[in-house]
Order: sequence, then C-alpha cells, then structure tokens
Amino acid sequence: MSFFEDAFITILNMSITASFAAIAVIIARLPLKKAPKVFSYILWSVVLFRLIFPFSFSSPFSLLSLIQPGQTASIHTQYIPRNIGMMDEPSVNTGIDSVNSAINALLPAAAPYASVNPMQIIIWSGTIIWLAGIAILLIYAAASCLRLKKRVSTATLVSDNVSDFIAPFRQAGAEKPYHIYETDLIRSPFVYGLVKPKIYLPLSLQGQEREYILCHELTHIRRLDYLVKPVAFLALVLHWFNPVIWLCSSLMTKDLEMSCDESVMKQYINAHFPCNKDIDGPTSVFRNDSCAKTNYSSSLLVLAANRKFPSPSPLAFGESNVKARIKNILNYKKPAFWVTIISIIAVAALTAVLASDPLNAADTVGNISNGYTSHNTSNDYDIEFLLKNKTEYVGNNVKIGSLIDGMPLPEGVDRGTFELSTSEPPYGVTCHYILEDDSIKVSEEQFLRNSILLFALVDNVDNVTHTGHWKNDLLSSVPFEYSYTRADADKVVGGDVRQFGRDKKSLSELIEVVEMLKQEKGKTSMKGLELYVWRKPELTGSDDIYYTLLTGTNRNKTDEEVYDLSKATTNIEDINRELADYGEIDIFVSHPLYISKEEMTKIADQIQIKNGSVAVGTGWFEKDPSEK
Repeated sequence: MSFFEDAFITILNMSITASFAAIAVIIARLPLKKAPKVFSYILWSVVLFRLIFPFSFSSPFSLLSLIQPGQTASIHTQYIPRNIGMMDEPSVNTGIDSVNSAINALLPAAAPYASVNPMQIIIWSGTIIWLAGIAILLIYAAASCLRLKKRVSTATLVSDNVSDFIAPFRQAGAEKPYHIYETDLIRSPFVYGLVKPKIYLPLSLQGQEREYILCHELTHIRRLDYLVKPVAFLALVLHWFNPVIWLCSSLMTKDLEMSCDESVMKQYINAHFPCNKDIDGPTSVFRNDSCAKTNYSSSLLVLAANRKFPSPSPLAFGESNVKARIKNILNYKKPAFWVTIISIIAVAALTAVLASDPLNAADTVGNISNGYTSHNTSNDYDIEFLLKNKTEYVGNNVKIGSLIDGMPLPEGVDRGTFELSTSEPPYGVTCHYILEDDSIKVSEEQFLRNSILLFALVDNVDNVTHTGHWKNDLLSSVPFEYSYTRADADKVVGGDVRQFGRDKKSLSELIEVVEMLKQEKGKTSMKGLELYVWRKPELTGSDDIYYTLLTGTNRNKTDEEVYDLSKATTNIEDINRELADYGEIDIFVSHPLYISKEEMTKIADQIQIKNGSVAVGTGWFEKDPSEK
C-alpha cells in the first residue's frame, strides 16, 4: 500500500469518527440555544481536533464505546481496516448495522489469482479522486487569496489605532495597534492576514456603522479567529468528500460570528455611555443594551443593503448570516451566572466524551502504523492462522499478504508494502519495512525465521527479500536488505522445508527450529554462522590466510561476499572479538582443499566461543582457485 493510499484510509477513518462527534455537537447546540454562543463555538473545536489529529487520549466515557462497543484504537478507530484491500471478504464496521450491511454488500470479494484485488483498485481510484479534490480546493483558495490581495493592494491606510474609532477601547486605554484600511473596491469589511492581520473596510462605511463593525472585526483578531479559520478550511479540504463536514463548516462559521456579535454587545453594554442616535462618528455610543442592539443591528443592515455576503476568501473573515445574526443580537441578554456555570460544565463534559477514545485501545488493536493492520504484534507465531493462509502459489496475493501480516518483526520496524514476482521463474516475494527511528540497528535473524516459514507455507516461492527504508525520506541508502532462496531454507532444516507446512504438528516443529535463532541476555544467538578461511594471492598480493565471517544466514555465499576485503581479516582475534558479541553460537568453518587439515585444526583451536560448537568442513570450496 502506497503512502497516499494509506493516508486516504486514515482520513476515511478519522472522518467517520469526526462525523459522530459532529452529530453530537449539532444535537448539543439545541439545549445550548439560550446559552452564549461562545459555548457552541467552543464545541466545534472537538470536531476540528478529530478531523486533524489521528490520535487522542483514552476515557471510559468515550462516545465511541457507546456507539460501537468493543471498538478501540491505539491511533485512530478503524472502521475501515487498513488491509481491506487484502481481505478475502472486505468489510467495514461503522457501528451502524444498516450502514454496514449496505456498504459490505457492495464491496467485491478478493481475486486470489489476479495480480491485484478489485478492492485494491477501488482504494487506488478513491485515493486519486481524493487527491484531485484536495488540489482543486487548494487551487481555488490560492486563486481567491491572490484575487483579494490584488483588490486591496490600492487600499488606503486610515489608522493604526482602533481607539480612534471605537469608544469602548478608547475608554479602556491603550490597545495593540492594528492597521485599518479603506477601499472602494470591496463592499464588506473583513480581516485578512495570518501573521499581521489587517482590517479592511468599504469606503462607504462611516459613523456608528463603522464603529460597530470595527469592534466586531477587532474581536475576531483578539480571539485569534483569523488563525482558526485557515485551520478549519484545511480540515475541510482533507475531508471534502464528507457532507457532514461541510455542514459543520457552515454551522461553525455561524456560531463564530454570533459569539463575536455577543462579545461586541457585552463591550458596549458594559461601557455605559449616554445614548445619542443623532451623532455620527466615534462619539456615537450608547446608554443601554436596547440602544446598542438597535444600532448594531442597523450597522449590519446597512451592509446587507449593499451586497450579498459570500466570504471574500476561504482564509478571510467576511460578514455573513446577517438575518440570523440580527435576530440573535435583538434577543441577546447578559446570561445569568448559573446559566454560565451549567454551560461550562456541560461543554467540558461533552468535550471529554467526544474527544476521547475507549480505554485499553493500545492492547486490543494490532500494529496499524505499518501500512495495514497487523495480525501479529507479539514475537509468537499463530500456527492456525499461518496454516489457514498456506497456499500453493505466490500469485495468491491475499494469502501472501496475510502470511506476511502474521509474521512478527524486530522492535522498531514497521511493515510497509510487499511485491510479488509472478510473471516468470524464479517467483519471489519482496517485503518492505520502515524504521521507526533512523538510529535503530536491525538484526537479520527475525527475517530469516520469517523467510523459512514463508518457504514452508508457499509452495512455489523461490526467493524472499526483506528491504528496509529509513523513516527520513531524504536518506537514499537502504538500512538493510536480506535475501534468501529456497535452498537456504532447505539447508537449515536438512531437507525440503515444505514438508513442515503439512499440518499443525509439523509446523510447530519448524517453529521450534527457527526459534533457536533467538536473543539471549541482549546478545544475538545465531545458529549456522559461517567462517570462511581462504588464501588467494592473486587478490591479496600475499600468501596470508584470510578469514571472512558472514553472519545471519545458512545459505551458500557468493564469491563477492567471501572475498570482500572490507570484511575479511588476517587476524583470528578480530573474528573472536566479533564472536564475543553473540551468546550461544554454532559456527561452521569452510575452507578450500589446499588448506590442509592440520592448518585447519590449529585455526579451529584458536576460535573462542562461550557456548555452542565449531564444525570444520570444505562445504563451499571445491577446488584450488588457482587451478584452471
């Protein structure tokens, strides 16, 4: 599975979780209708959190456990499994039976002998459409911003002191300077900018209308709404396919504007200025809430009479929902103390319920950071699971994927994609992995174990390769690459390894054999290390004996590996120091016939191991390399 396909499934799962949270917020807004709109606005932060972050904290009161008992997640809840493309019978679990039945009935079953599954094609197609939607929305946003920037490029700086225009701020004292611009090319005021937000006003806006609208726009800035809106827009871009999220965006904007209106009303009501409706300019401030409501509503009506109210840009604040906002302003009352307290408690409780995941998530869900859901997260093999997925053909991508999924991995290694070579012999499997930390040093032994089991359970596979990749994509090298042939596996077991894949008893015996490759007290315990003893004057320029220790496999090595002068040494003590890093070890010493038995006996006596055995033979070299 590619990075983008994996991201697409992750976003789908996050979007479903966010939809549940969004529906709960929409319902919660009803009893909060009489409460200050700031509480409804705060609740949308939970939905935004669910849309952006694929992780959360755990709670026994999580909404997810109420909707879907038993559904847990260590990173995000998996309604759609990451390995759905490799499942024999693909299925989803949204927590709603009727929805599950409708969707699962449409999902195509796996095609075992096809190069790819129909579900994999669906995932790939969905990923392309999703990325195309993101690109379109981002291009639209960029074009809108550029168009708006061009329109206000000729705007005139009126002031950098809002207290020149807004009476409550003049009374309150100094205020951080904000640039205020005017232009006749816009008909609605808005805030624009992320680092240094600026307020833009239509030239026609004067007197008390300008005062109220400036106060409104400044409140947006002081609450950092100008940062919230771009984040909300980016969340909408990622989840553009979800109609619930579009509804949430509209409702959140409405609550944002109404809560800002209420904040403005509170400032003017608390200011206690004398009411004078006949005076224009910055002195037109009011005695009571009735005057403030009337004049603020009039300011919005003045703007509404000039134009319709689409947002000037996805990243700018324009005035919208005028009718609903005027109604909310006219009905506004300073909330009673007990209403505020109850609202705070309710919002805090809802936030905890909606933002949390069920308990014990990390213990019940497999490794979902490795490209697809892992069946095996322990160091043990599930014999029944492995036998269930035994197959004659390497082309059965469903069962091959399940077998790979069922193999344990070294700590710090995440599973990625796999490739099948099925067009012509030799047939092969290539597994890709990603290091969780680029400083991790990976031992080969677990990959050897897994390969031997694959050779036992896949009848016609000839080669198995394990390739590692750095977490940092900028690193072009490969941290490890281990390749094995069927002959390597047969050599380990002393015969055809497929005989161990017949039944549970045989497979158990094979697992006992491969488990002899184990960790003991922090040292690697490796069966079948091979020490090659050789002399090759035409290569080395001397008659010295060289030693090459090749660790980790029981396969015949190539000339390039044996005669690698960067690894070979003429000092047997170098070999002993390397062997000291291992616990129990059985070492097989190969040598050419022209090195006599007497010489090899002396060499074998110098090999120092704490636990294990040393066997001397001529298994690799068949003749003197100088002979033609």
